[in-house]
Amino acid sequence: MCVGQDSNLRSPKATDLQSVVIDHSTTDACIQNITRYNILTSLGRHRRDYSPIRSSLVKITQKLLFCYTFGMKDRIVIPKQIVMLTALAVGLNIVRLVWSDSLYFIYLLWNIFLAFLPFAVSSLLLWYRRHQQMPAIFFVVFGAVWLFLFPNAPYLVTDIIHLSPYSLVPMWYDALLLFSTAWVGMLLAFHSLSHMEELILTKYSKKVSSVLVLLIIFCASYGIYIGRFLRWNSWDLVFRPHLLGGDVWQVLLHPVLNVEAYAFTIFFFIFIGISYRAWKAS
Repeated sequence: MCVGQDSNLRSPKATDLQSVVIDHSTTDACIQNITRYNILTSLGRHRRDYSPIRSSLVKITQKLLFCYTFGMKDRIVIPKQIVMLTALAVGLNIVRLVWSDSLYFIYLLWNIFLAFLPFAVSSLLLWYRRHQQMPAIFFVVFGAVWLFLFPNAPYLVTDIIHLSPYSLVPMWYDALLLFSTAWVGMLLAFHSLSHMEELILTKYSKKVSSVLVLLIIFCASYGIYIGRFLRWNSWDLVFRPHLLGGDVWQVLLHPVLNVEAYAFTIFFFIFIGISYRAWKAS
């Protein structure tokens, strides 16, 4: 019996060794596939990690808008002088429409609405910061939105170029309409910028905040030039960024051919900067 059992044992053949080699290479391939799967899975988890950030942004925005709209006693309100000046500008526009039977200046109402957008965003941000700790990603995202919208407020000053003696109403009336509209835009810009300056001061020193405010005013001045002379809008940053970026790049690439752009930006920067400091001092 023992001999019979031993007779079943034999030395390995060449074919057996080949099969072992083949099995070994197959094992290596499986290990490589498993490794690739683990890498792809980890990358997938890494991508999915952004979903909590997006969902938290949505939840914070919904909570912010709901609380601001429905009832905080210390919520930020529109200053009375802005309300009165807006009512004056809108009233003058309506009277002009009836008087001249012309819609020539009706676009000013849309421009006033756009000027209120940065004020609304900065007011909501400041209200939220006063009640809760603001996440950094929240401040960055909505701060960028505010920066894109901010030029719409001081932009109303440039509508004065439409003042003309050849009109269906007296020139003094159009001057009053355009200047009251410009004042609405400037006051909205001042209040909105002061909101953002207060927010910046919570994160940086006074010196750094002053530099950032000046940088914001400079960017806004160039944004006003882009809107007035290149005829771009804030939403073009989203829908046509390549075309907008091309025009901006051409101005930067050929400064000699675009002296007016640099002159306009510098002088408006000085004008808005001095006006803002004077408004704060008052």
